Amino acid sequence: EVEPEQVFEVLKEYYTVMAETVKKHKGTIPQFIGDEVFAVFGAQVEDADAALNAVYCGLEMLENRKRLNSKFRAILKRELNIGIGINSGVAIVGNLGSAERITYTVIGDTINTAKRIETLTQLHHNKILIGDTVPPMIEKFIETKAWDPVPVKGKAGMVNVHEVIGLKED
Repeated sequence: EVEPEQVFEVLKEYYTVMAETVKKHKGTIPQFIGDEVFAVFGAQVEDADAALNAVYCGLEMLENRKRLNSKFRAILKRELNIGIGINSGVAIVGNLGSAERITYTVIGDTINTAKRIETLTQLHHNKILIGDTVPPMIEKFIETKAWDPVPVKGKAGMVNVHEVIGLKED
């Protein structure tokens, strides 16, 4: 049994490492949800390479996971698995809340779809899955593989999803 204090320490380092990675790739983290890092790219400042930066960030997060596992495997008695869902499109961005608590928020179908795509990684650990709008923006640098269309909660019909394989060889 892992003690809550130990889980807290692991999460603290996990968040620190992942937040630094997001920042390095020009992303912003509106919030942490449980053990989830919700990051956005190109939302505060328009960035033609936002989708590519998000994928580079995801690839580095998968590498960071390996380092974190080496450090925390003995404490957790299991592997840390992560899954990454990336989508690109229009979203509503702004500060939302009450006088007591205002939060930077990003909402919209693009965000919901990214989250739904991310849930597919629960069956396919340590993968980066991307929505159909992303491959054209990254295809020069990133190798992807199209999946057969899949049903996704909250979406009518099937959704086209692609798996990031890695960096393209020159």
